[in-house]
Amino acid sequence: MKRVLIVSSEYPPVPGGISRAIKAIEVGLRAAGCEIRVVGGNPDRGGRLASLIRHFLLSRRAVKEFSPQVIFAGKWTRDGLPAMALRKIGGPSFIVMVHGTELPLRTRLSLRPWLARKVFEGASFAVTNSSFTEGLLRGVLRRGSTVPIHCFSALFDPASVERGGGTLPPAIKDLPDGAKLILTIARLVPRKGHARVLKVMAILKDEFPHLHYAFTGDGLMVGELLSLAAD
Repeated sequence: MKRVLIVSSEYPPVPGGISRAIKAIEVGLRAAGCEIRVVGGNPDRGGRLASLIRHFLLSRRAVKEFSPQVIFAGKWTRDGLPAMALRKIGGPSFIVMVHGTELPLRTRLSLRPWLARKVFEGASFAVTNSSFTEGLLRGVLRRGSTVPIHCFSALFDPASVERGGGTLPPAIKDLPDGAKLILTIARLVPRKGHARVLKVMAILKDEFPHLHYAFTGDGLMVGELLSLAAD
């Protein structure tokens, strides 16, 4: 049985898509027969530096007690840095998950790109959840980098929703034949880019009348987005 230590500053009950993704990975690893321990916590409690130090100390204690064969780091920043530091002092190898919100890096902050490359290139491999994020990551890595990148995309299957007893909204269920759907499942906050997609759809609608856009999620932007969609 493989022992995996998941180090993730975003983990339930912390809200958000990353937190849910890490939980789903944990469930999948357990189902595959892995023994799991999780080091999680509030990513903002006590400030960034204090959070990073606390995360490292908790991770180091878990490595001593649990003796994992591999560490799965939920993000390169708060989680990958402690995992890399532990690897440097004789800890286990680590895998790092990369998210689009972490890339591209701000090149004006010279230390950040350097640290990110150190984490990515020190990992056994990196995991991305879309080919788009994979492309962003390859743009960050140095030319000739041999870091393996595993990309998995969560494909949306409407039939599986109904088989599971769920109900599809009309915007998805009643699409005409031949329609192509762009679907965003995310919190309704500015950085998720819903408004940008709606503006692009307004430009494309005459040339691509078969293209449809739907979004679902909670957040304060719902009224603004519905108004933008109506326009």
